[in-house]
Amino acid sequence: MRFILLCFFVLFVGCSTNSSFYYKTELMNAQKDIAIHQFQSARNKLENLFKKVSLNNEKGEVLYWIGFSYISQKSYFQSQKCLTAADEMYKIGYLKGMIKARLISVYLAQNNSAAATQCYAEMLIGQFPELAEVEYNLGNYYSKKGLIKQASTFYSKCYKRNDLYFSAKAKPLIANIGDGRFYLQVGIYSKFENVKEIAKKLRYKYNLIPSVVKIYKNGRPLYRIQTGHFQTRAEAEKRKLELKYKFRDLEVLVKP
Repeated sequence: MRFILLCFFVLFVGCSTNSSFYYKTELMNAQKDIAIHQFQSARNKLENLFKKVSLNNEKGEVLYWIGFSYISQKSYFQSQKCLTAADEMYKIGYLKGMIKARLISVYLAQNNSAAATQCYAEMLIGQFPELAEVEYNLGNYYSKKGLIKQASTFYSKCYKRNDLYFSAKAKPLIANIGDGRFYLQVGIYSKFENVKEIAKKLRYKYNLIPSVVKIYKNGRPLYRIQTGHFQTRAEAEKRKLELKYKFRDLEVLVKP
């Protein structure tokens, strides 16, 4: 009798080990496909794997990677469906915060800030390690919208988490986006295409957060770029000289 039970135990352990090995191998193969942008091949493997696994956490992990592959192709609607299902299935584990972080990035890409904020509130309850990344992305989202106060709040939250990567990226942005009394005006444009080019350069080349203000002059729409927030006029004038040197063909003004 003991011998029969022992045989059953060995058989059960062997099957479990083989099942686990198959799952990890197939998942890794799909991840390799995603890394080389073979997204459809990856999804074929993942969908086949989803049919063969039974544990909710495994199903949730598979759905996460399917959703991730759709993000890479900017198919946000499909990605949202997969990540929402993954969030429901994957109850606890290292991947939970990553699922929510990717879901928030999808909401922001769809301009759904309400859903992103709700998901962020859920992350705060769980205190997931991905919070610094999410707060940095929320800061970027609001800064691009010209909503300086909200952007500053999220950059500050990110910085306080002492994350080696995202907190370090947020630190210089806080100084440029703060609640200072003076700001810089970098040119006025009649075409929005010109605004985008200058704003992009300010952000990625000179590490300044631009906001675009639409005004009307004689019934015509004009676009004004504002950037930098300084506590004193002297600080603003110093930064103005630096920018005037870099943007020699543009008018840079200090505004209260």
